Amino acid sequence: MTGVKEGIDQNDLQEYFSEFGTVESVEIIVDHETQKSRGFAFVSFSDYDAVDKIVSKFYLISNLGMLLITKILSVN
Repeated sequence: MTGVKEGIDQNDLQEYFSEFGTVESVEIIVDHETQKSRGFAFVSFSDYDAVDKIVSKFYLISNLGMLLITKILSVN
C-alpha cells in the first residue's frame, strides 16, 4: 500500500488490518540513509479472503493515512 503517514509503525498497521483477517507480516519500507518511512508498506495475510476484502475498497482513509491498496500475488 502507499500513502502511509510518517510516524505510523508496524504495530499500527498490524492492529488496523487485523480487522480484515489474520496478518502474517507487516513491512514498512524505509529510506536506508535516513531510516524514515518512504510512505509505503507490505502487509501479508494468512488467506486470500482478507486481501480481497481490502482490495475491493481500493482506498482506505483512516488515521494511518489515505491508503492506496494494491494486490501482489506470490510466485509460489
